[in-house]
Amino acid sequence: MHVLRIKNLNPRHYVFIAWLLLLFTLPIIIPVNGADPIGVDQDEFWNLIINTDPNLILLIDNRPPSYYEDAHIPGAINVPLQVDSSDYLKPYLPKYSGTKILIYCNCGQGQNAHYQGNQFIELGYDPNNIYYLAESFVYWKYAVISGPDPGQLPRAGESYQTLANSGGSNGSLVESLLVAIGAIAIGAGALILVSSVIPRHKSSKVKINAKK
Repeated sequence: MHVLRIKNLNPRHYVFIAWLLLLFTLPIIIPVNGADPIGVDQDEFWNLIINTDPNLILLIDNRPPSYYEDAHIPGAINVPLQVDSSDYLKPYLPKYSGTKILIYCNCGQGQNAHYQGNQFIELGYDPNNIYYLAESFVYWKYAVISGPDPGQLPRAGESYQTLANSGGSNGSLVESLLVAIGAIAIGAGALILVSSVIPRHKSSKVKINAKK
């Protein structure tokens, strides 16, 4: 009877193989929790704002100042994103460790807000208390304010006025309008070619409703 043997394998090789297995499986066995800010949708973001003690919230709008002036969440402060260093955030570090930092931006999945959240983590702040809106503020459906902000955070049970097309004159909306205009121009050219055989119809009015 023959026994299959692996030649030239000594105890040191076994140790090396075990070390490799541990190296590759350790991230799976012991996952890293709370290494990133927490992404939430509009509903959860809004609930965090209205149901948390105002003294324990830092609400940040990290878009350019012109977008902030156009429309922002009541009580938000404007801290435009800077990518060269996280030092610009040091003056905004909360005094109380349990304070929730809430950040939003105009990116489709909140990429800039996520980035700024990681900058707070670099400064040593607890990632479990950092939340970002994982959607674009362009589509925000809750209360907004334009112009100067008195600094009052919205509270549960109170009503707030919203703006039509909140998000206003932001880059993403302008791009969408340009695409729509281009499509209309192409369509108009095609209609001219067949205008002699298609009877004209009365134009219809489109009513734009404010978001509730």
